[in-house]
Amino acid sequence: NIVSPIGLVLNAFAFGLFSRQNLNKNSMGFLNRILLSIDIILILSNILLFRSTASIRINFYTQTDLACRFLTLYRRWLFQCSSWTTVFISFDRFMSCHHPKKLIFLRKKSNMVKILLGVYIIILLINIENILYFLVENVSNQTSTHIE
Repeated sequence: NIVSPIGLVLNAFAFGLFSRQNLNKNSMGFLNRILLSIDIILILSNILLFRSTASIRINFYTQTDLACRFLTLYRRWLFQCSSWTTVFISFDRFMSCHHPKKLIFLRKKSNMVKILLGVYIIILLINIENILYFLVENVSNQTSTHIE
């Protein structure tokens, strides 16, 4: 599949653009670099772990039940981290444009990182219950005949 390598190259290019000095002055470049980092990790995980059956002929999902559960949790968590980072970027832009005097503590990058890490931990804690569920259940297909 050619989509993943193209996405990886374009995300790396965008990361370089947002790392430029003129975009590093405000929170937009910083938050977009965080989002692009998550997306790059997601694409690399997709190529190396989730499509490994085609590339290296190892299916990590079928190695053990525990591996399947943790990989599913990891994948779900990364997708949701990407989405909630986008929500945080939208909120930051809204507050910067419409209410520049409010929430001044969000202008510090360390405070943004603390908030995002808190959100990521909450997302992980909410999704941790997925480890408890059986994703694949083996059912034997035996037929029996009862003659009276």
